[in-house]
Amino acid sequence: MATIGQSIVFKGELTGDEDLEIEGQVDGNVNLTNHQLTIGANGRLKAEVMAKSIIVIGQVKGNLTATERIEILAAGVVEGDVRAP
Repeated sequence: MATIGQSIVFKGELTGDEDLEIEGQVDGNVNLTNHQLTIGANGRLKAEVMAKSIIVIGQVKGNLTATERIEILAAGVVEGDVRAP
């Protein structure tokens, strides 16, 4: 699993072929069609997100689309549309 640490700020289109945990800030689009995305407690996203499964512990402003499942934990905040089977 790859990790974007707390001090990292990323702007643009983020794609990958492995599971990803975000603890930093991401602005743009995140596309992990075949993998899991975890937005950690310190993670802040302003993004359109597409992944196999999504776990939200931090904050997301944008739409979430998962091909399998989306889990929003008690501390998680999502401002946007959520789509999953």
